Amino acid sequence: EVHPNGVHTKGVPERPLWDCSPPHGKFWNDKSAGHISNAGIGSNNAATCLQWQSYLLDPVSVKANKEWKSEDYYNTEVEDDGGSESSHKLPSYVGEFYDARDELSSDSGMQSSVSSSIETELREVRLSLLMEIERRRQAEETLEQMQLHWRRLREQLAQVDLFVPLDPSSSQYTMNIAYELRCQLELTRFVSDSLAVDLAKAEVKMEMESELEATTFEISRLSDRLHYYETVNQEMSQRNQEAIEVARLDGQKRKRRQRWIWGSIAATIT
Repeated sequence: EVHPNGVHTKGVPERPLWDCSPPHGKFWNDKSAGHISNAGIGSNNAATCLQWQSYLLDPVSVKANKEWKSEDYYNTEVEDDGGSESSHKLPSYVGEFYDARDELSSDSGMQSSVSSSIETELREVRLSLLMEIERRRQAEETLEQMQLHWRRLREQLAQVDLFVPLDPSSSQYTMNIAYELRCQLELTRFVSDSLAVDLAKAEVKMEMESELEATTFEISRLSDRLHYYETVNQEMSQRNQEAIEVARLDGQKRKRRQRWIWGSIAATIT
């Protein structure tokens, strides 16, 4: 085609230098140019990147060719040296565009490194969360075991009249458990000592009562025997008195008989 100014574009439609959209608003894989972003370019493969870069070079080459031919058209009296100078303009533009391509490649590399670092951080966060969940689960299991042991200890202490709270971590129970147990032990020891003393006294009293009962029984038995002996003594003394009286009466009778006999003999002799 021929430009209105007389510049040949070799079949490539003229576009501004800043227009980076693909021809007819399309590029490979039938995607519109509006959908292209830096992240999308960075995520494509190397072949696609080269196609996009070669596509970007086309309008720049066309524009450089157009400018070069425009200068030839308007400066027809320029010498061959001028043509050689203009022929060096295209490589300069191309070099500048190659710098832009390097920047795109560096941007895509930075984006890929950023995405990889984000993925690494996400994996680390996920791993830390899993480890924290596992530690929390182990802590809960340990807490359940400690609560079970605490309940068993509480039941065993209750059998010896020692009481501890059901939940020692409760805010209502602000006292020290060890101090409370020590106080309960001292109180229990004091009560047990008092009970032991009272039991000892009761045992001694029972023994003394039994001994007293035995002594009282022995005393009563001896008293009865003494009373019996006194009674027997009185009877024996009474019998002795009666015997003495009978013997005295018999002696008197015998003396009377003797006197009567001797009186009768004397009367007979006389």
